[in-house]
Amino acid sequence: MNSRIIFGSSIYDDHMVHAAPEGLVVMPELDLDPELMSAIAEVVMASFADENLVIEGQVSSALHWHARTWENNELHTASDVVVNLKTAIEALSGEHQTRSGIPVLDGVYSAIERTHGAHAYLWDSASPHFPRTYRETTTDYSAFGNWFWHLADDRNMIVHSTAAPESIHVAQGSPFEGPIIRVAERVTRELIKIRLAQLGHPRAALTTTSRRLLDAATTQGLGDQLALISPI
Repeated sequence: MNSRIIFGSSIYDDHMVHAAPEGLVVMPELDLDPELMSAIAEVVMASFADENLVIEGQVSSALHWHARTWENNELHTASDVVVNLKTAIEALSGEHQTRSGIPVLDGVYSAIERTHGAHAYLWDSASPHFPRTYRETTTDYSAFGNWFWHLADDRNMIVHSTAAPESIHVAQGSPFEGPIIRVAERVTRELIKIRLAQLGHPRAALTTTSRRLLDAATTQGLGDQLALISPI
C-alpha cells in the first residue's frame, strides 16, 4: 500500500484523520414521482413567463428555499434549515408578516377538506385551537397557526439572537406537534402539493396509493364520487 509522508507524518496516522463534514451522508437510491415532478416542472417554467400567475411565482420561490434546506455543506446547520423552511412556507403565503400569512396558509390547507387523499395531510379542521398572547392581546389560532407562530419565534431567535432553535413543538392534541424541522419540512411539501393541485395538477397532491384508488374508481365509473382539490 502506498503512503505519503507530510511534514514527518503519514496520512494513515490517526491524528491525520478528519471527520466528514456534518450532515454528509450517502444518499440511497430514490424513485422520483413522475407525476409530481412533471407538475413541478410545468409550474416552475410557467413562473418565468411574461404573464404568469402570482401563485406560480410563490411555488417556484418555495421550491427554491426548500431545495436550499438540504444543502450538503458542513457550514449548513440546523439553524439554517429552520430559516430556509420558514422562508419557503412564508413564500407560499405571499405575506411577510406571520400574523398575515397564517389565514392565507390556513386557507390553502383547507382546500383538502373532504377531498380524496386528505387523510395523508397534517391539517385537520377538527384539530384544537390554541390561544396566543402578544402585547396584552390574546388571539385564538388554529393548530397550524399556533405551530407556525412557534416556527416564526424560532426563526426570529436565530436571526436576531443567534440562539439555537428549539427542537420540539409541544401542543397537546395538535397534529403539528413534534420535531420542528421534520414537521416544517413536511408542511412545506404539503402546501406546495396543494398549490400544484390548485394550479391544475390535482393528482400531484395525491399519494401513489390514493392515485391507484382513484384510477380503480374511475375504471368502474365511480371516479366522480371522489372529490379532488379544486383549481383556482
